[in-house]
Amino acid sequence: MKNLTFLVMLFAFGAWAEPEEKFDPQEDQISDKYEAGLHLIYDCKDGHWVCVRKEFYKECEESRAEGLAKKQVRLNCAPIGPMASKKACYQRVLYLTTHNHGHRFCINDEWKEKAYE
Repeated sequence: MKNLTFLVMLFAFGAWAEPEEKFDPQEDQISDKYEAGLHLIYDCKDGHWVCVRKEFYKECEESRAEGLAKKQVRLNCAPIGPMASKKACYQRVLYLTTHNHGHRFCINDEWKEKAYE
């Protein structure tokens, strides 16, 4: 239920719109692994939220789909969706980080359901 509420909140704030994404190599190379963008993901391997470019978001979606297909308990990544802007994405990261959200997106829902049976 909490996941549904979170997704409804994202949708209500226009998170699913496809805004234009501009890349500045001097500011947007945020690590060896990611370039900054307006697509929000949770990196389950490294345990943190990050706003990434669309290409990295797509990789995250593919990785998650592969993990679900293999019925893995712990997934590599959680693609959340595009935000209205990079600033909006960073603000969402700050909120989610301070409220300790994230790790719950890393566990396959099938395994969560089995734990409650």
